Amino acid sequence: MWTLSDLLVITNEQCLLSCLNAQTGEVHYGPQRLADVANVYASPVGANGRVYLAGRDGNVLVFKGGPEFAVLATNSLEDGFDASPVAVDGELYLRGRQFLYCIAAN
Repeated sequence: MWTLSDLLVITNEQCLLSCLNAQTGEVHYGPQRLADVANVYASPVGANGRVYLAGRDGNVLVFKGGPEFAVLATNSLEDGFDASPVAVDGELYLRGRQFLYCIAAN
């Protein structure tokens, strides 16, 4: 059984994403180009079995935190993100160029 702490998810400005086993360095997937997010400066953040990746174009990609790549959602906001998302107590905080967003499940 794996957990998010078993994974190392890395990306670069050109939106190439890879996922490796954090202990062995074995590549689970990647490098693969992400079509829905452009110009990534922020680090991916894992919480609750998901990984969040915010792009400078305002898109936030949500994908399954596991050894196989599976996109769960792509969310678009009218802002751009250079800072990494922060997960706290079931809420996701995103600091955009214009606003601070708090996204929470109802």
